[in-house]
Amino acid sequence: MRDHAFVIFTKAPIPGYVKSRLSPPLTGTDCAELQAAFIRDAVSRFRALAAELKICFCPDDAGAFFDEFGVETYPQGKGDLGQRMRRCLQAELRRGFRKVLLAGADIPLLGADDVSRGYDLLDTADVVFGPARDGGYYCIGTRRSLPNLLFDGIPWSTPQVFEESEARARGAGLVTARMRTCLDVDRLEDLTALREAAPGGATQKVIDKLSRRIAF
Repeated sequence: MRDHAFVIFTKAPIPGYVKSRLSPPLTGTDCAELQAAFIRDAVSRFRALAAELKICFCPDDAGAFFDEFGVETYPQGKGDLGQRMRRCLQAELRRGFRKVLLAGADIPLLGADDVSRGYDLLDTADVVFGPARDGGYYCIGTRRSLPNLLFDGIPWSTPQVFEESEARARGAGLVTARMRTCLDVDRLEDLTALREAAPGGATQKVIDKLSRRIAF
């Protein structure tokens, strides 16, 4: 449905800029290759969605990498993570999309069916979260403008992110819903779990390459 938007919210695969918690033992170049694979696989998986696929990226001057995908792309702009996510959601709502989901690229086990479920949840919920195993969330979706309190002062990159965000939403009188808990890849143990899950695609090729050189 073209009144649905799905935005991959991601960093460009720049050595030293992405997946820093995996280094060491991965090098900056390893991390960038892994990030590039995540993005390519995410675009491949979600092209079939009944939604308009977009990429919102940072840093703002890194747009050239995303040209190969043939989808609408735009920079995240200034501000912390919360400010940038809210700006992205607001932009898509202003463009007339009835339901908007925003998800990271580093969720290789997230499928199109999971995303479709997120849109279904928005039939009755004001905001939907995709909880990550580490206590954060990998996806946020909405059908309405969300208050600043969902994005301001959140302890980003901590195990409290999801619980704090959901509690604030409920405290503001919003109806919330949850997608399934999923693995995001930030730490070495996450990469080990991903290898065991055999994700396939470009990500699998990078993992196989890394496994020949690094024990994880």
